[in-house]
Amino acid sequence: MLTSRHTFRRVLLELRPDVINIHFALTAFPVVDMFSGIKTIMNFQGPWFLEGLVEDSGVHGRIKSFFKKCIEKYVYRKVDHFIVLSVEFSEVLQNVFHIPPEKISIVPPIVDNQKFDILPTAIDYGVGSVCKLLTVRRLVKRTGIDLLLRALAIIKNDASEESFCFQLDIAGVGPHFDALVRLTRDLGLSEYVTFCGFVSDEDLVDKYNKADFSVMPTVALEG
Repeated sequence: MLTSRHTFRRVLLELRPDVINIHFALTAFPVVDMFSGIKTIMNFQGPWFLEGLVEDSGVHGRIKSFFKKCIEKYVYRKVDHFIVLSVEFSEVLQNVFHIPPEKISIVPPIVDNQKFDILPTAIDYGVGSVCKLLTVRRLVKRTGIDLLLRALAIIKNDASEESFCFQLDIAGVGPHFDALVRLTRDLGLSEYVTFCGFVSDEDLVDKYNKADFSVMPTVALEG
């Protein structure tokens, strides 16, 4: 923490910024008291403490969640304005952290069409066709990849070998990787599902272009 403060103080003296943009309460926590006099904007990605509770709702999880919320509340008190992707997260800031609505702007998600030039694909749902699916998610409980796999297992079991089938690419890493690989094998989906691990933005362009559908399962919160 002392190293972070020393480095940040040096950067402030060198750059003398008019605005500071933060994305995560924990990384801002060690230095947020040094923001005085500088406009501070935060891209609020979601309630960190609630995400933790989804992953671990036991005693240890609740204790960790309590301290996470304390850190969030401390940092958010120092923020001048928040940017969120949706009405839902605007309401989280207002109802959970008591942020006044005039300090919140909703900026809907956009795509950089210079970098992600998503091309249209012709989809053939005839006999023997393969529907190419892509999900880009962190492999944690909250993102519901296990439910997606179970749903695809139902489709596979209900379809004949000659009829419609699918191929799912899962791009992402996380603590549930091994468990999801085992579930895929247990559901008999190893032939249909590929775990791609971390995929760079450049390679994601190609994967999105080749996919018929992008699937984003979520069992709690948004995103």
